[in-house]
Amino acid sequence: MPVENYLYIGPTSGVTLDNGDEKMLFTGKPYPFDTEHQYTQVLKKMRYLKPVAVATSEPEQDVKPGVKPKPSKKQAAVSQPEEE
Repeated sequence: MPVENYLYIGPTSGVTLDNGDEKMLFTGKPYPFDTEHQYTQVLKKMRYLKPVAVATSEPEQDVKPGVKPKPSKKQAAVSQPEEE
């Protein structure tokens, strides 16, 4: 039973799971779904589920109060004005 997180983008609705649990689904909220379950497949076909993007593991810069963080090399190359 592979489980993935999806963003629910359908109307607010309630569902009773196979185990008897009742869940409410709200638009714009992420939920774990069994990717092989028939209900998940139906919601995907109705375009009510959107895969949640996986967070990248890039380290964040330490930011001290009152100190501007250094731009990345890519940002620095883009933001430097061209000399004439």
